[in-house]
Amino acid sequence: MVSEICKKVKNKVVNFVKYLNKEGITDKPQSKFISELAMGMFLTQSCNLTEISRALREKISIKHTLKRLQRNLCKNGELLELMNDIVLENIKNKVDPETVIALDGGDISHLYGEKFENQSKVRDGSSKKIEKGYWLNQISCYVEKLKTSFPVLLDIYSQEEENFKSANDESIKMVRRFIEKIGKIGLWVLDRGYDGGIILEEFLTQGLEFIVRMRDNRDLIYKGKKINIEKLSLQINRRYKNGEKGRYGYLKCILRIGKIDYTVTLICYKGVKNKNPMIFLCNGHISKSREILRRIKGYFHRWGVEECYRFEKQGFGIEKSLVRSYSGIKCLLGMILLCCNVLLKIKEDDYLREMLIQEAKREKT
Repeated sequence: MVSEICKKVKNKVVNFVKYLNKEGITDKPQSKFISELAMGMFLTQSCNLTEISRALREKISIKHTLKRLQRNLCKNGELLELMNDIVLENIKNKVDPETVIALDGGDISHLYGEKFENQSKVRDGSSKKIEKGYWLNQISCYVEKLKTSFPVLLDIYSQEEENFKSANDESIKMVRRFIEKIGKIGLWVLDRGYDGGIILEEFLTQGLEFIVRMRDNRDLIYKGKKINIEKLSLQINRRYKNGEKGRYGYLKCILRIGKIDYTVTLICYKGVKNKNPMIFLCNGHISKSREILRRIKGYFHRWGVEECYRFEKQGFGIEKSLVRSYSGIKCLLGMILLCCNVLLKIKEDDYLREMLIQEAKREKT
Protein backbone atom coordinates (compact mmCIF):
# COMPACT_ATOMS: atom_id res chain seq x y z
CA MET A 1 0.00 0.00 0.00
CA VAL A 2 2.85 2.41 0.86
CA SER A 3 4.53 1.80 -2.51
CA GLU A 4 1.24 2.41 -4.29
CA ILE A 5 0.77 5.71 -2.44
CA CYS A 6 4.34 6.78 -3.29
CA LYS A 7 3.73 5.94 -6.92
CA LYS A 8 0.52 7.97 -7.06
CA VAL A 9 2.12 10.96 -5.32
CA LYS A 10 5.05 10.77 -7.73
CA ASN A 11 2.57 10.74 -10.64
CA LYS A 12 0.98 13.92 -9.29
CA VAL A 13 4.41 15.61 -9.21
CA VAL A 14 5.38 14.31 -12.66
CA ASN A 15 2.09 15.42 -14.22
CA PHE A 16 2.47 18.88 -12.73
CA VAL A 17 6.05 19.19 -14.03
CA LYS A 18 4.95 17.92 -17.47
CA TYR A 19 2.32 20.66 -17.51
CA LEU A 20 5.03 23.27 -16.83
CA ASN A 21 7.18 21.90 -19.64
CA LYS A 22 4.29 21.55 -22.08
CA GLU A 23 3.20 25.16 -21.53
CA GLY A 24 6.75 26.35 -22.14
CA ILE A 25 7.01 27.69 -18.58
CA THR A 26 10.14 25.64 -17.88
CA ASP A 27 12.72 23.92 -20.09
CA LYS A 28 13.79 20.29 -19.72
CA PRO A 29 16.73 20.86 -17.33
CA GLN A 30 14.51 23.00 -15.07
CA SER A 31 11.72 20.43 -15.21
CA LYS A 32 14.11 17.64 -14.20
CA PHE A 33 15.47 19.73 -11.32
CA ILE A 34 11.97 20.63 -10.07
CA SER A 35 10.84 17.00 -10.25
CA GLU A 36 13.92 15.74 -8.34
CA LEU A 37 13.73 18.41 -5.66
CA ALA A 38 9.98 17.99 -5.14
CA MET A 39 10.23 14.22 -4.72
CA GLY A 40 13.23 14.62 -2.44
CA MET A 41 11.28 17.05 -0.24
CA PHE A 42 8.31 14.70 -0.07
CA LEU A 43 10.54 11.74 0.82
CA THR A 44 12.58 13.56 3.49
CA GLN A 45 10.02 16.16 4.64
CA SER A 46 12.96 18.54 4.62
CA CYS A 47 14.63 21.33 2.65
CA ASN A 48 18.07 20.02 3.61
CA LEU A 49 19.86 19.35 0.32
CA THR A 50 22.16 16.70 1.81
CA GLU A 51 19.18 14.65 3.00
CA ILE A 52 17.44 15.12 -0.34
CA SER A 53 20.58 14.01 -2.23
CA ARG A 54 20.76 10.88 -0.11
CA ALA A 55 17.03 10.14 -0.59
CA LEU A 56 17.29 10.37 -4.41
CA ARG A 57 19.61 7.32 -4.41
CA GLU A 58 21.34 8.11 -7.67
CA LYS A 59 24.06 5.84 -9.01
CA ILE A 60 26.62 8.63 -8.66
CA SER A 61 28.22 9.81 -5.41
CA ILE A 62 25.99 11.82 -3.04
CA LYS A 63 28.42 14.75 -3.13
CA HIS A 64 27.97 15.09 -6.90
CA THR A 65 24.16 15.01 -6.56
CA LEU A 66 24.47 17.66 -3.84
CA LYS A 67 26.64 19.91 -6.02
CA ARG A 68 24.15 19.68 -8.89
CA LEU A 69 21.22 20.56 -6.64
CA GLN A 70 23.12 23.49 -5.11
CA ARG A 71 24.08 24.83 -8.53
CA ASN A 72 20.52 24.58 -9.89
CA LEU A 73 19.02 26.02 -6.72
CA CYS A 74 20.98 29.26 -7.01
CA LYS A 75 20.14 29.53 -10.73
CA ASN A 76 16.37 29.21 -10.21
CA GLY A 77 15.52 32.00 -7.79
CA GLU A 78 12.68 33.07 -10.11
CA LEU A 79 10.87 29.80 -9.30
CA LEU A 80 9.03 31.49 -6.40
CA GLU A 81 7.47 34.10 -8.70
CA LEU A 82 6.73 31.40 -11.26
CA MET A 83 4.91 29.21 -8.74
CA ASN A 84 2.95 32.18 -7.38
CA ASP A 85 1.60 32.87 -10.88
CA ILE A 86 0.79 29.20 -11.55
CA VAL A 87 -1.00 28.64 -8.23
CA LEU A 88 -3.06 31.83 -8.68
CA GLU A 89 -4.05 30.64 -12.16
CA ASN A 90 -4.99 27.19 -10.85
CA ILE A 91 -7.18 28.41 -7.98
CA LYS A 92 -9.21 30.89 -10.04
CA ASN A 93 -12.18 28.54 -10.28
CA LYS A 94 -12.06 27.74 -6.54
CA VAL A 95 -12.43 31.34 -5.31
CA ASP A 96 -15.99 32.66 -4.94
CA PRO A 97 -17.66 35.40 -2.83
CA GLU A 98 -17.79 33.04 0.18
CA THR A 99 -14.07 32.20 0.09
CA VAL A 100 -12.09 33.42 3.10
CA ILE A 101 -8.82 35.11 2.07
CA ALA A 102 -6.25 35.59 4.83
CA LEU A 103 -3.24 37.89 4.66
CA ASP A 104 -0.56 37.49 7.31
CA GLY A 105 3.13 38.11 7.84
CA GLY A 106 5.69 35.59 9.02
CA ASP A 107 9.41 35.05 9.31
CA ILE A 108 12.29 32.68 8.68
CA SER A 109 14.89 32.98 11.40
CA HIS A 110 18.39 31.47 11.45
CA LEU A 111 19.70 31.38 15.00
CA TYR A 112 23.31 30.63 14.11
CA GLY A 113 23.58 31.75 10.49
CA GLU A 114 26.06 34.59 10.09
CA LYS A 115 26.70 34.62 6.34
CA PHE A 116 23.24 34.27 4.86
CA GLU A 117 22.74 36.78 2.04
CA ASN A 118 20.51 39.83 2.75
CA GLN A 119 19.77 38.78 6.33
CA SER A 120 18.00 41.38 8.48
CA LYS A 121 16.58 41.53 11.98
CA VAL A 122 13.17 39.89 12.40
CA ARG A 123 10.88 39.14 15.31
CA ASP A 124 10.80 35.36 15.63
CA GLY A 125 7.16 34.31 15.92
CA SER A 126 8.11 31.27 18.03
CA SER A 127 10.56 32.72 20.55
CA LYS A 128 9.15 36.29 20.42
CA LYS A 129 12.75 37.52 20.28
CA ILE A 130 14.64 39.57 17.72
CA GLU A 131 16.70 37.20 15.56
CA LYS A 132 18.49 37.21 12.21
CA GLY A 133 16.44 36.10 9.24
CA TYR A 134 13.89 37.17 6.62
CA TRP A 135 10.32 38.45 6.60
CA LEU A 136 7.56 36.51 4.84
CA ASN A 137 4.16 37.54 3.47
CA GLN A 138 1.50 34.98 2.68
CA ILE A 139 -2.05 34.90 1.36
CA SER A 140 -4.05 31.75 1.94
CA CYS A 141 -7.60 30.76 0.96
CA TYR A 142 -10.08 28.71 2.97
CA VAL A 143 -12.46 26.76 0.75
CA GLU A 144 -15.55 25.47 2.55
CA LYS A 145 -15.97 22.53 0.16
CA LEU A 146 -12.48 21.17 0.94
CA LYS A 147 -12.57 22.25 4.62
CA THR A 148 -8.96 23.37 4.33
CA SER A 149 -6.72 26.40 3.92
CA PHE A 150 -3.94 26.44 1.35
CA PRO A 151 -1.32 29.05 0.37
CA VAL A 152 -1.81 30.87 -2.91
CA LEU A 153 0.80 33.62 -2.65
CA LEU A 154 4.10 33.54 -0.79
CA ASP A 155 6.79 36.20 -0.73
CA ILE A 156 10.04 36.89 1.09
CA TYR A 157 11.65 40.26 1.70
CA SER A 158 14.41 41.89 3.71
CA GLN A 159 15.22 45.43 4.84
CA GLU A 160 18.65 44.88 3.29
CA GLU A 161 17.21 44.82 -0.25
CA GLU A 162 17.76 47.98 -2.29
CA ASN A 163 14.12 48.29 -3.39
CA PHE A 164 12.65 47.76 0.12
CA LYS A 165 10.37 50.59 1.30
CA SER A 166 8.23 49.30 4.15
CA ALA A 167 6.35 46.24 5.41
CA ASN A 168 3.04 47.93 4.52
CA ASP A 169 4.25 48.45 0.96
CA GLU A 170 5.10 44.73 0.67
CA SER A 171 1.64 43.77 1.97
CA ILE A 172 -0.13 46.10 -0.45
CA LYS A 173 1.85 44.62 -3.36
CA MET A 174 0.59 41.15 -2.38
CA VAL A 175 -3.03 42.30 -2.19
CA ARG A 176 -2.86 44.05 -5.58
CA ARG A 177 -1.24 41.02 -7.18
CA PHE A 178 -4.03 38.77 -5.91
CA ILE A 179 -6.74 41.17 -7.11
CA GLU A 180 -5.13 41.46 -10.54
CA LYS A 181 -5.31 37.69 -11.07
CA ILE A 182 -8.46 36.70 -9.16
CA GLY A 183 -10.57 39.87 -8.88
CA LYS A 184 -12.28 41.66 -6.00
CA ILE A 185 -14.18 38.67 -4.66
CA GLY A 186 -14.04 36.80 -1.36
CA LEU A 187 -13.85 37.95 2.24
CA TRP A 188 -10.48 39.27 3.42
CA VAL A 189 -9.65 38.53 7.06
CA LEU A 190 -6.87 40.38 8.86
CA ASP A 191 -5.41 40.29 12.34
CA ARG A 192 -4.17 43.11 14.57
CA GLY A 193 -1.18 44.72 12.93
CA TYR A 194 -3.14 45.36 9.74
CA ASP A 195 -5.49 47.86 11.42
CA GLY A 196 -3.38 50.92 10.55
CA GLY A 197 -4.55 53.66 8.21
CA ILE A 198 -2.30 52.72 5.26
CA ILE A 199 -3.61 49.14 4.95
CA LEU A 200 -7.25 50.01 5.71
CA GLU A 201 -7.19 52.84 3.19
CA GLU A 202 -6.00 50.40 0.51
CA PHE A 203 -8.82 47.95 1.27
CA LEU A 204 -11.48 50.67 1.45
CA THR A 205 -10.44 52.44 -1.77
CA GLN A 206 -10.25 49.07 -3.58
CA GLY A 207 -13.81 48.30 -2.45
CA LEU A 208 -12.89 44.95 -0.87
CA GLU A 209 -15.00 43.07 1.67
CA PHE A 210 -12.98 42.63 4.86
CA ILE A 211 -13.03 42.09 8.59
CA VAL A 212 -10.03 43.16 10.64
CA ARG A 213 -9.41 42.72 14.33
CA MET A 214 -8.63 46.11 15.89
CA ARG A 215 -6.30 47.17 18.69
CA ASP A 216 -7.92 49.09 21.52
CA ASN A 217 -5.90 52.29 21.00
CA ARG A 218 -7.61 53.26 17.73
CA ASP A 219 -10.23 56.02 17.37
CA LEU A 220 -13.48 56.23 15.39
CA ILE A 221 -16.08 58.92 14.73
CA TYR A 222 -19.50 58.22 16.24
CA LYS A 223 -22.37 60.73 16.21
CA GLY A 224 -19.93 63.39 15.09
CA LYS A 225 -17.51 62.87 17.97
CA LYS A 226 -14.10 61.20 18.09
CA ILE A 227 -14.09 58.32 20.55
CA ASN A 228 -11.72 55.52 21.55
CA ILE A 229 -12.68 52.25 19.87
CA GLU A 230 -12.59 50.23 23.11
CA LYS A 231 -14.93 52.67 24.90
CA LEU A 232 -17.24 52.66 21.89
CA SER A 233 -17.32 48.87 21.72
CA LEU A 234 -18.40 48.67 25.37
CA GLN A 235 -21.52 50.66 24.46
CA ILE A 236 -22.61 48.00 21.97
CA ASN A 237 -25.46 45.73 23.05
CA ARG A 238 -24.33 42.16 22.27
CA ARG A 239 -27.87 40.91 21.71
CA TYR A 240 -27.16 38.41 18.91
CA LYS A 241 -26.04 34.84 19.55
CA ASN A 242 -23.44 32.70 17.78
CA GLY A 243 -25.06 29.48 18.93
CA GLU A 244 -23.51 28.53 22.26
CA LYS A 245 -20.11 30.00 21.33
CA GLY A 246 -20.67 33.67 22.09
CA ARG A 247 -22.61 36.87 21.58
CA TYR A 248 -22.11 39.89 19.35
CA GLY A 249 -23.43 43.32 18.47
CA TYR A 250 -22.54 46.04 15.99
CA LEU A 251 -23.06 49.68 15.05
CA LYS A 252 -22.40 52.06 12.17
CA CYS A 253 -19.59 54.58 12.57
CA ILE A 254 -16.97 56.57 10.65
CA LEU A 255 -13.27 55.88 10.14
CA ARG A 256 -11.28 59.00 9.32
CA ILE A 257 -8.06 58.51 7.35
CA GLY A 258 -6.37 61.80 6.57
CA LYS A 259 -9.19 64.10 5.46
CA ILE A 260 -11.44 61.35 4.08
CA ASP A 261 -14.27 59.73 6.05
CA TYR A 262 -15.21 56.10 5.38
CA THR A 263 -18.41 54.43 6.57
CA VAL A 264 -17.54 51.27 8.53
CA THR A 265 -19.22 48.81 10.89
CA LEU A 266 -17.83 48.21 14.35
CA ILE A 267 -18.38 44.73 15.83
CA CYS A 268 -18.02 43.67 19.44
CA TYR A 269 -17.81 39.89 19.93
CA LYS A 270 -17.55 38.09 23.27
CA GLY A 271 -16.84 34.37 23.09
CA VAL A 272 -17.73 32.05 25.96
CA LYS A 273 -14.05 31.35 26.60
CA ASN A 274 -12.85 34.94 26.02
CA LYS A 275 -12.02 37.11 29.04
CA ASN A 276 -12.31 40.32 27.03
CA PRO A 277 -14.49 41.15 24.00
CA MET A 278 -12.89 41.09 20.54
CA ILE A 279 -13.20 44.27 18.46
CA PHE A 280 -13.62 44.01 14.69
CA LEU A 281 -14.06 46.51 11.88
CA CYS A 282 -15.79 45.84 8.54
CA ASN A 283 -16.14 47.89 5.37
CA GLY A 284 -19.39 49.79 4.77
CA HIS A 285 -22.60 49.76 6.76
CA ILE A 286 -23.78 46.21 7.40
CA SER A 287 -27.41 46.09 8.51
CA LYS A 288 -27.97 42.33 8.71
CA SER A 289 -26.82 40.30 11.71
CA ARG A 290 -26.51 37.22 9.50
CA GLU A 291 -23.83 38.96 7.41
CA ILE A 292 -22.02 40.09 10.57
CA LEU A 293 -21.96 36.49 11.82
CA ARG A 294 -20.61 35.28 8.44
CA ARG A 295 -17.70 37.69 8.75
CA ILE A 296 -16.98 36.75 12.36
CA LYS A 297 -16.88 33.06 11.39
CA GLY A 298 -14.67 34.00 8.45
CA TYR A 299 -12.19 35.68 10.79
CA PHE A 300 -11.78 32.48 12.81
CA HIS A 301 -10.74 30.69 9.60
CA ARG A 302 -7.79 33.13 9.49
CA TRP A 303 -5.89 30.65 11.62
CA GLY A 304 -5.44 28.60 8.44
CA VAL A 305 -2.67 30.95 7.26
CA GLU A 306 -0.83 30.30 10.54
CA GLU A 307 -1.20 26.57 9.90
CA CYS A 308 0.33 27.07 6.45
CA TYR A 309 3.35 28.78 8.02
CA ARG A 310 3.66 26.00 10.59
CA PHE A 311 3.55 23.37 7.85
CA GLU A 312 6.21 25.19 5.81
CA LYS A 313 8.51 25.38 8.84
CA GLN A 314 7.84 22.02 10.50
CA GLY A 315 6.62 19.96 7.54
CA PHE A 316 9.51 20.96 5.27
CA GLY A 317 11.99 22.46 7.75
CA ILE A 318 12.70 25.64 5.77
CA GLU A 319 14.40 27.23 8.82
CA LYS A 320 16.85 24.31 9.03
CA SER A 321 18.00 24.77 5.46
CA LEU A 322 21.69 25.71 5.14
CA VAL A 323 21.28 27.45 1.78
CA ARG A 324 22.95 30.85 2.15
CA SER A 325 22.10 32.59 -1.13
CA TYR A 326 18.96 34.72 -1.24
CA SER A 327 17.96 33.34 -4.66
CA GLY A 328 18.42 29.79 -3.33
CA ILE A 329 16.08 30.47 -0.39
CA LYS A 330 13.53 31.94 -2.81
CA CYS A 331 13.79 28.79 -4.92
CA LEU A 332 13.13 26.58 -1.88
CA LEU A 333 10.05 28.65 -0.98
CA GLY A 334 8.84 28.21 -4.56
CA MET A 335 9.31 24.45 -4.22
CA ILE A 336 7.35 24.45 -0.94
CA LEU A 337 4.51 26.27 -2.70
CA LEU A 338 4.65 23.65 -5.46
CA CYS A 339 4.50 20.82 -2.90
CA CYS A 340 1.51 22.46 -1.18
CA ASN A 341 -0.22 22.65 -4.58
CA VAL A 342 0.45 18.95 -5.17
CA LEU A 343 -0.93 18.14 -1.70
CA LEU A 344 -4.07 20.10 -2.57
CA LYS A 345 -4.48 17.97 -5.71
CA ILE A 346 -4.06 14.86 -3.53
CA LYS A 347 -6.78 16.14 -1.18
CA GLU A 348 -9.09 16.61 -4.16
CA ASP A 349 -8.42 12.98 -5.20
CA ASP A 350 -10.92 11.06 -3.03
CA TYR A 351 -9.27 7.65 -3.56
CA LEU A 352 -5.72 8.76 -2.81
CA ARG A 353 -6.85 10.83 0.17
CA GLU A 354 -8.61 7.82 1.67
CA MET A 355 -5.51 5.67 1.14
CA LEU A 356 -3.36 8.21 2.99
CA ILE A 357 -5.85 8.40 5.88
CA GLN A 358 -5.90 4.61 6.23
CA GLU A 359 -2.09 4.44 6.17
CA ALA A 360 -1.88 7.18 8.81
CA LYS A 361 -4.27 5.20 11.05
CA ARG A 362 -2.08 2.08 10.67
CA GLU A 363 1.00 4.06 11.72
CA LYS A 364 -0.73 5.36 14.85
CA THR A 365 -1.77 1.88 15.93
